[in-house]
Amino acid sequence: MSHLLVRLSTPQKATLRRYGKEGRNRKSDIAAAVQGAILYAPSYHMIPASKALASALLYHEQIGHPFKKAREWVTKVNDFANQHSPELQSLTQIEFPPPQDIMDTLEDDGPEAEEYVNAFHRAVADRVNAIDFLFNHGNPGPGPGGGVPQDRGPTPTRPLIGPDGDSGRVEDVVKVIESPHEEPAPGVPGKTGIEQPATTVTHASIEITGEQRQVASVLNVFIASPGDLSEERKIVKEVIQEWNRQQQHTSQKVLLISQMWEEDAVPILGEGLDGQAVINEQLLDNANIVFALFYGRLGSATPRHISGAAEEIERSINRGIPVHVYRSKRDPSAGHDPQQYAELQEYLSDLEKRGLIGSFRSHRELRKKVMRALVRDVQLLLGR
Repeated sequence: MSHLLVRLSTPQKATLRRYGKEGRNRKSDIAAAVQGAILYAPSYHMIPASKALASALLYHEQIGHPFKKAREWVTKVNDFANQHSPELQSLTQIEFPPPQDIMDTLEDDGPEAEEYVNAFHRAVADRVNAIDFLFNHGNPGPGPGGGVPQDRGPTPTRPLIGPDGDSGRVEDVVKVIESPHEEPAPGVPGKTGIEQPATTVTHASIEITGEQRQVASVLNVFIASPGDLSEERKIVKEVIQEWNRQQQHTSQKVLLISQMWEEDAVPILGEGLDGQAVINEQLLDNANIVFALFYGRLGSATPRHISGAAEEIERSINRGIPVHVYRSKRDPSAGHDPQQYAELQEYLSDLEKRGLIGSFRSHRELRKKVMRALVRDVQLLLGR
């Protein structure tokens, strides 16, 4: 162990080790966001490659905040180095993440998405390497008590994106070709007699510098509910993100994209349109999986159905895609509308005649049940 670390107390050494572990998680989060953005970027095919990647990265930042968490981690490590040991000042001399928000990469005068990602990656990875080097060799760089030869320093960090990067150049990584063998499920006539859109699993083949690198299947997961379950909606989105993280180092190339009307629907007005119709067209009809959550309300009526959530369920059942309905078993609060509660009871009773409804008493139980359903759905839809 380095003579620099000998000057730290045992709790301080444990803290530094923990920061190293956290840093590896932050580095992994950024890499996962980049890989997810690479798969998602081709949907922005009308804008330049760098801006398409920036738009896709913004989507992933809104889901898991990988760049925000990375900046917070770097600040924490620097504060520790400043407070506890002058000999650790070399950690504070490592590049700091860009001060701009990921949104700024969309501006013409903002940073390029490629450099933005690589700068964050360097800021985290170089500190992780330096911490690991401290525990294994000695001083990671110049500073009081230094003297480790340069050729024995931490391994230089490779860029995530670029000619020498792990993911190739921006212009190449967003060049995605839709597989000619998409797998549509047969359309199913709806209650109106009109055939509803069939579900399609997209197979995205990523071409990097002329070489087929990987083929990934993208599944859209729509989250439906009335307005009294905002926390539970976020939990379903977090479980989807966790599923993607778990699959990151497996042979399965599957990306699940969460879809929530309040985050992903684009406001638009037009003759004959209503809010639910817009959500149907932009999100619901492209979904491969639907999770519907209820507590004490059924929701507001639409021109076609008793509520928006009910319309989303019925439309998805008619398309033949997996639809999972879960009800919170918490006691309804005193503020619940008795009429809404009665309508919910009646609708759920009708659904129970057509299948199985799940329930949950805690957020932990909801997480477990959503993860179990996702595993089953991926196996069902992709045969894996």
